Order: sequence, then C-alpha cells, then structure tokens
Amino acid sequence: MRAFRLLLLTGLVSLLTACGSAVRTLNDQAPASPTLLGQTSELPLPLDRKIAGLTELELLGKDAVLTSPHAVPVGTTMVLDGVGHSAQYAIYAFHPTAEAPDSVSFLMEHAVTTSAFVGLANFSTNRWEFSGPFDSQKTLAMDEQKYLSPDGNILISILTPHGELATLNALSIRTLRPDNQPPTAALDTDVTTGNTPLTVNFDASASSDSDGEIIEYAWDFDGDGLYDGFTDTSTTSHTYTAPGSFSATVRVTDDQLARDTASVALTITTAGNAVPGGTFSASPLVGDPPQVIDFDASGVTDSDGSIVRYEWDWEADGVYDGYGETPIVSHYYTMPGPHRVRLRVTDNLGSQTVLNLAQPIVLHGWANSADPDRPGDVGSYCSTCVIGGKPSIAYFDGSNQSLKFVQALDADGSQWGTPMTIDGSPTVHCGMFCSLSGGGSISIAYYDSTNGDLKYRYCNDPTGTDWYLPLVLDSTGDVGQYLSTLRASGQAISYYDATNGHLKFIRSNDNFGTEWEPAVVVDSSSGVGNDTDLGYIHGRYAISYGTSSGSLKYVRASSFDATTWGTPIVLDARGTVGVQSSLEEINSQPAVVYIDYDVAGGLKYVRANDTDGISWPAPTLIDPRPNAGFYPSLHVLSYSYFPAVSYYNYATGDLDYLSALDMDGTTWGTPQTLDAAGDVGWYSSTAVPMNGTPGIAYYDYSNTSLKYIKLY
Repeated sequence: MRAFRLLLLTGLVSLLTACGSAVRTLNDQAPASPTLLGQTSELPLPLDRKIAGLTELELLGKDAVLTSPHAVPVGTTMVLDGVGHSAQYAIYAFHPTAEAPDSVSFLMEHAVTTSAFVGLANFSTNRWEFSGPFDSQKTLAMDEQKYLSPDGNILISILTPHGELATLNALSIRTLRPDNQPPTAALDTDVTTGNTPLTVNFDASASSDSDGEIIEYAWDFDGDGLYDGFTDTSTTSHTYTAPGSFSATVRVTDDQLARDTASVALTITTAGNAVPGGTFSASPLVGDPPQVIDFDASGVTDSDGSIVRYEWDWEADGVYDGYGETPIVSHYYTMPGPHRVRLRVTDNLGSQTVLNLAQPIVLHGWANSADPDRPGDVGSYCSTCVIGGKPSIAYFDGSNQSLKFVQALDADGSQWGTPMTIDGSPTVHCGMFCSLSGGGSISIAYYDSTNGDLKYRYCNDPTGTDWYLPLVLDSTGDVGQYLSTLRASGQAISYYDATNGHLKFIRSNDNFGTEWEPAVVVDSSSGVGNDTDLGYIHGRYAISYGTSSGSLKYVRASSFDATTWGTPIVLDARGTVGVQSSLEEINSQPAVVYIDYDVAGGLKYVRANDTDGISWPAPTLIDPRPNAGFYPSLHVLSYSYFPAVSYYNYATGDLDYLSALDMDGTTWGTPQTLDAAGDVGWYSSTAVPMNGTPGIAYYDYSNTSLKYIKLY
C-alpha cells in the first residue's frame, strides 16, 4: 500500500483494548449503517488511481461509533483533546456494498490539529495498523480484503497522542467494483509453410476469458491490420494464392468488449521458385545512444532470380518500419537497450524470406523490457534473482490472491515467458509476502494470509517445470509476514511472528528445502521482526529488521547452523527508521540501507566497522529528499564492486537509483530516476548476475502491472 504503515504498540494499550472490544461488538452484531452523505469532490483520489467503478461513502467527524472520554463531538466535527490527557481516539464504521475497499480519506482542520494518526482494523491479524502523524488531510490506499470484517464492515480510528490536539471534519472511503479481466487469445494452424495455393485451417479454441465469454473472433489473414472476416466460432480457414510471409492474426472480444490478439507466422512460396537466403550485418553492434547503425544485406541473394524489395523492422516487433530496393541502409537509434532487427526480402516472383540479425545491437543505459506480467493486478511484493542465467521473479497476483512466478527467455530479461501460478486461490490467499532464491533451482518462501502460515515451494530445475508440493514450515499462530530467504548452508528464511511479536528463523538440512530444522526465535523482544532482510555475513546468517517502536536492528548467528544467535544490536533509533531495510555484505563488512521516515525523511546507509557487525558507526544520509527511500534494494555492482541501491520515491512516484563512488559506500553519487511513467517503483528488487549488470523488478501502481528494467 502506498501509505506507510506503522503498527503502534507502545503507549496505545488503552486504545487497542477499546478498539478490540469494538471489533468484537461489530463482528458479533453489525450496527445500523451510519449516515451516508454520498459523493464528494473535496478529498482527492490517490495519484493515478482509476476513477471508473469507484463508489464513495462519507461520515462526518461527529458520527463515531466509539470514543474515548476526551473525544467530544462539536457541531459536525469531532475534537480529540490529548492536551493534559492520555491518547484520545474516535472509531468509525463503514458498511460498503461494493466488493473491494480502495482508499480512505480524512479531513482535519489544519489550523487546530497538531498531530493525529489514522488506524485501519486488520481482520486477518486482529490488529490495528496506524499511519501518521498527519495534521490536515490525507488519502491512504487500503485495497485489500483484510480490512473487511466478516460482516462486511470497515473500521477506522483516529488517534491523538498524549499532549496533542485534533479536530476531525469528515472521513470517506472509496470502494471499487473489480475491473473486467480481458480475454486471452490463442491461435494455432495445421500448417505454417507451403506452396500456393495453400489452404490453412485456423483454430482459436484455446482462447479463454476468466470472467465471462468470448463473443466474437475477428480474422486478419495477411497481417495488414484489416480484418477479413468475423465469426462467433473459434475456427475458420483461408486459401493463400500469392506467395509471401504473413502474420495471420485473430482478435477475440469478450462480453464486456475487452479484446486480445494472437498471431501465427506463415510462409507461402511458389512451386519451383527458390526462396531468397543469406545473412545481413550491422555496425557498430555496441554503443551509446543516440547512435547511427549501418546495415548491409548484400549477403542476401536469390539463386534463381533477384531481390526486388527489402523491408526493415528496427525492433523486431512485427511492424516493418521502412522499405526499399537497395540492400544498404542506416537507422538512427535514440533509446538504450538491446535492439533486435528483422529483415524481410522479396524476390522477383513474390517469394519472401524473413531473416533476423544474428545478435542484438546493444546501446548502453537503462531500458525497460516488455512487462513480465499484465493485465490484472499483478506484481506487488515482487522478489527477483538470476536463476539458470535468466532473471526470474516471484510476486503476488492481487486479482487472484495467489503467488506467481515468471522467468525471462534470455539473460537480459528483454523477453519473458508465460507466468505460472505457484500457490493460492480466491479462497486461500498466498504470496502477499514472498521471497525468491536461486542457484541451480528455484525456491520461494511465502505467506499464506488465509491461514497465517509460513509456506515454501521448491522446483528441481532452473526453468520452473518440476515443482514439488508446497510445504507448511510454521503454522504456530500468525507467522510468515515480512519474510526473506536465501540459500547458503541450506535454505534459510527469516520472518515475523505476528502472534507473539517476535523475529523467527528457520533453516533446511539440505540445499533443496525438503527437510527442515525447528524454527528458532531470534529476538523475543516485544514487537520485533518487521521488514526482515536475511543475509550471509562472514560465514554466518544475519538479519536486519524493524521494530514496532520504529528502530532498526541487526543480529548475526553465533553458530554455523544458526541454532544460536548473538545479541541484537540497535543500529538506529532516531525516529521511525526500521520500517524497510536491505542488508548486504559490502567490501567484506555488513551494511544496511533503509528509509528514515520521519526524522530526516530520506534514504540512509550504515556499514559496520568490522566483518561480523559488532560495532557500527553513525548512519549516513545518502538521499536527503523527503520520502525518498521506500522499498530499498542494496546490491554490489559486479563491474566495479561499488554498492548501489534501487528504491521508490514516494514524493514523486518514481523508481530511483543511487550508486556509491567507492567500494565501502563512503561517498555516493547523485540519485538517478529510472522510471517516472506514472506511480512506479513499489517493491523494488534488484539482482546482479555474475559479471553482469543489475536488473530491477518492481510494481507499477498506476497500471497494476509487474515491470522490469535493466542496465545495458
């Protein structure tokens, strides 16, 4: 969720007790629906939030269902007076009729309010989740079913701490009808090559629509963008009487008028006429954009005739961008990344051949691939690593409440395979927290939010074809959130025990995760284990993690098998600093990057004074911009051994990147924005292949899709 959430445990005992009773009361017997005031335009939507399908309900400040003694209605407002009193609260209940909560907005009187927190009742954990402090108005996303009670209520609390004052004017919630899921097109043929006249039978019966039905099939037999026929059945045929290379396409339309297309490449020849053949070249193959590339197709010939037409597809995307009668041309590239080039040649009798450049042209810089997965709400909680030489990503499918996995088709991550569902369903929600580790096989640790379990699944090959059955590793209470996994001496996982507020660790006896040791409580202090990141530091497992009080901690195993652990060390306790951290071994010593949420408001970095992490210096603020540093992912660049970090800038809604200027991270460069197209960069996760350049998986909040960007 976009808004930062802090579970306030310290100093809120009275509120939690009262709120707990309120939750029980509303669960047992839902109260009468509060007054609904309908639409309002005073409270803005979150950045780039889609408006279609939204319904808004509003309550005035006075309309609380439960208040503390010094929370008093004044006119239509609610005044929460903590000056000279303990923390004061007011609880509000909404009963939406739409299926999914979207966001909550609140409006406080800025001239009066000094500080207030907003709490959402999480019915999956039976806890309040607080955000803040705020002093005017704010919109928080809450697009998860865990905020709906069994009776369909949403509970919201406004809290004023001791010594503070707030006046609440109104609250509103927005609920969202689920978007129509578009159909998926598929196309097959009985033949793909042959001489004229050639009859081809087309079959689109593998096309599907997950939430409706397909009502129309449109057929484009020659790939010119004009549809030659329309049917309500999934099969048809066409006879080709002229030679050529064609991209035959079917467009399917569902009952909500959403569409998708699929194509098949066909090569039609003339009997007795030899097709052209050969290769073409490009120079230079490597450079910096902008760059002019020269192409030479003189090596393409026709043994029984001549080449009369050269058609060039500069990005190998199926769209021919230029054509001519000469074999030597140039093209001006302005964007970084790998550029694959395709050439289609036609001889004097109409036969065609499609040729691909032997290797891609690589222009240095950051470049996005095609989205690894879309449409739907896919890509949150993503975790990436390189497996079998290919970028791979585990992530949460919010549309289907399931854990998914996708792997690139090449080492660059420029093309991606078909995403696969690993676990979960609309009734058993899995993957909201997940962590991927590689090597010669695939391992994913993840959280089953329906049952509150820590789960694990292993694949015996690097391509994702031979999956073992899921294992439940820990089911004692609500366990498995904020997890992190890696493979060192066996498979290991750090995670949060929400029932007891403890940090836990579990390790397998083998590299595959088929046999596991009992779980170990690493830190039994109250409210510890949020946002864990597991590392392997100087031959021992180590963890950076947050606490409910907002501090950042570090702990390292004292034994090789991690059955015993050292004393946790507080790295930073100046404000709320332990919410999101990333741990890595930097030049043989542990280092952590993290967001300083409410003191300096930026990205911090700290590296230990020794190899084990016993002594630590004061942290360094490496990006001082307010709200920069969410979802940091620390890594070491293979070509320089300098540390670098990808992260989300909440203030701008961008994916940002920052590199150090030395191997220790003593000095840092200037932050670079990698993607600013909408609200992007959530859950950034970076992987660096051996002798390669970094690639980053992240969530596009605006388009609810999974994205990937790589440095070339």
